[in-house]
Amino acid sequence: MYVLTCDGHALIIDPVPHISGTETENCIPDGIILTHEHYDHICGVDEWRVKYSCPVYAGSNAEAGLADPRLNMSHYGKAMFEMMFPGDASVLALGDIADYSCKPDHVWNDGEIFRWRGNELYIMHTPGHSQGSICIVLNGRYLFCGDSLLEYLPTGVRWKGGDAKRFRDYTIPLLRSLDSDLTVYPGHGEGFILKDYKFWEQTT
Repeated sequence: MYVLTCDGHALIIDPVPHISGTETENCIPDGIILTHEHYDHICGVDEWRVKYSCPVYAGSNAEAGLADPRLNMSHYGKAMFEMMFPGDASVLALGDIADYSCKPDHVWNDGEIFRWRGNELYIMHTPGHSQGSICIVLNGRYLFCGDSLLEYLPTGVRWKGGDAKRFRDYTIPLLRSLDSDLTVYPGHGEGFILKDYKFWEQTT
């Protein structure tokens, strides 16, 4: 989960449960952003939405997966995510998983610009890891990419909703066209600089 803060307000990207101890304790959450529909990126939606009454944003192609436990993979339990991201601490912390679904309040089309408290978020549809994957460029400097790029392993495209061809033919050229000095914040692992990414020609 990422927390963007500005002037006492916050945007939450890919929320996890258990709010206590986060940077939002002194902020007002204005919204929740989902980079894609997989359970490990949406499992905190209900807790955040109920506590703070803030809207949920997602890419327009994520709606079906958010609503369907088989597409968001909650139906298959934690073992599925442990297989996708072996040894990842954030997956190990998920605990027991039951069928889960949620619905966004607003959906973004490809190329939309979302303005928030003087900041500009540019929304890109980046199918491949999932049908509804999006990446977000913040103020032309930072890239929040969910699982579309990870520092330590190639992008997984063989899960439900994945599309290797779309990822190879559309998403990779799109991401390679971005400013190579962008700081990338992925859904798992540490941040990195886009020009240092090593797996352009590989997927799993």
